[in-house]
Amino acid sequence: ASFSIIQELEILIGGLPAFFNNKKVYLPKISLPIFLLLLSFTAGSLFIENVSLASDISKWSAEGKYPYNALGYIKKNPLSGNMWNAYNWGGYLIWQLPQYKTFIDGRMTSWNENGKFFTKEYRLISYDPEKNSGLLNKYLSDYNIRWILDTPESKVIKYLLEKSNQNSQWKSVYEDEISIIIKKQ
Repeated sequence: ASFSIIQELEILIGGLPAFFNNKKVYLPKISLPIFLLLLSFTAGSLFIENVSLASDISKWSAEGKYPYNALGYIKKNPLSGNMWNAYNWGGYLIWQLPQYKTFIDGRMTSWNENGKFFTKEYRLISYDPEKNSGLLNKYLSDYNIRWILDTPESKVIKYLLEKSNQNSQWKSVYEDEISIIIKKQ
């Protein structure tokens, strides 16, 4: 619906320069009220569309690549222990799963302990978990991480599952196109 309205607006707006510049074009005096009415209708339609999008968490979660369906799984199958999560999902997880502590979120970029920035170490692990396996294992152990919620493309996920094939330590319990949950056995 909004696409056809936009097309109509383009036609009307395209005719405005001729209306104002060419004295030979005589449009009825009603053209401006019709234009304003269509403009109001279009603005109202776009507003309603955006409000409905905002109220449909599953729709905007999917469009924003947030793990909405994975959270449905977690709510139906509560997981015990501490979580490791994707950095970009921290705030979303705090909002949607307040009963769980997130491992990291967007507010942590400035956290500094004795000259070490937590997010720097998180990035090192995320970009090359094999090279930084000692640091990864330290965090998994120190924070008692029992499950991980991340993207299927996550190098940490791939590394732990590959390593797990050797010792069956981590197992995938949920996966969709946006997210994966692996759990320590």
